[in-house]
Amino acid sequence: MNDKPITLTEFLRKLPPITLVGVMGVCGKSTTLSALVQIFKNAKDTVGGKFMVVDLSREDLFESYLKDIRRDNIIITKIDAEYMEELDKSGIIPHISVFTNIVDIKPYKNLLKNLTYTNYVIGTDDAIDQIKKEIKESIHGKMIRTGVGILPKGLKLSDLSYHFREDISLAVRVAEIFEIPHQTIINTLSDFKGLPGRLEYIKKIKEVSYVNDAHSECFMALSVALPYVSNYKNAVLIFGGNENDYDSEIQIEKLVQYCHTFVVIPGSGSQKIYKNILNRDDIVSIYAEDVKDAVAKAHDRAGKGDVVIFSPGFCTNRVCGNRDERSEKFLEALRKL
Repeated sequence: MNDKPITLTEFLRKLPPITLVGVMGVCGKSTTLSALVQIFKNAKDTVGGKFMVVDLSREDLFESYLKDIRRDNIIITKIDAEYMEELDKSGIIPHISVFTNIVDIKPYKNLLKNLTYTNYVIGTDDAIDQIKKEIKESIHGKMIRTGVGILPKGLKLSDLSYHFREDISLAVRVAEIFEIPHQTIINTLSDFKGLPGRLEYIKKIKEVSYVNDAHSECFMALSVALPYVSNYKNAVLIFGGNENDYDSEIQIEKLVQYCHTFVVIPGSGSQKIYKNILNRDDIVSIYAEDVKDAVAKAHDRAGKGDVVIFSPGFCTNRVCGNRDERSEKFLEALRKL
């Protein structure tokens, strides 16, 4: 008996004919997916019971998924850039490709070049413009732009950041393709509060805002997310952790546009990057022993109108624990301020 999980390639090749909705991009995928799943759950007369959420990172669940997936099911999944090569090999093209943002177009080139007139691409103006600029060949899929302006009237999301509302607008566009009534969308999303630890506004202390983005594990995601919560160098950024596969050094120039202070927590990735920022004269860099120490030091550096954002940009380690644990460490430190 072979208990070894099947690979992603094997899983993709064994899928029956389905409708695949793939959510892609560097950040915002979880929020978009969560909003879309909530809408689908409430659309009982349209897609309820026909859809299934699949996690492509869980090889241990592939066998179970294959037992449950039926022909013509709607499969919703996040597709990280690292999985695109496997999709290309399998000849699978999402029927609906949802782009929260695009930092590097290369992983998606084959997908975009192979679209047919039955495929959809949904993205913000920035994402669609980047696709059209960098893909020289004709793109045959239907390109649909989105933004906060398309959110249905009556949907009250003013308490959420522009970034979250933009992500939710992507989910709304997908729902429209499946002809889900706007009232169902409104009823579903009126109670949607975003996801914990993902650009989550926590509170304001002495006119300084605190944002929890503890689930950030990619430096590119951090560089994309930071502009949504800060401007004019009014941010104190707490980041750091263990090294990942991304080249973090090239993103530093983007971060200093928005930050006046870096507070760096321990980790192999932090060590690699700290030596490159320590002697910069355009930003103050402070080393912290742990998350609690980082919050205290960030609090001391922040002034009226500033934002302190905990967005690690690196993988977790023993100092912080897993993503949920480091989120709780940040929240605990805030409660003690």
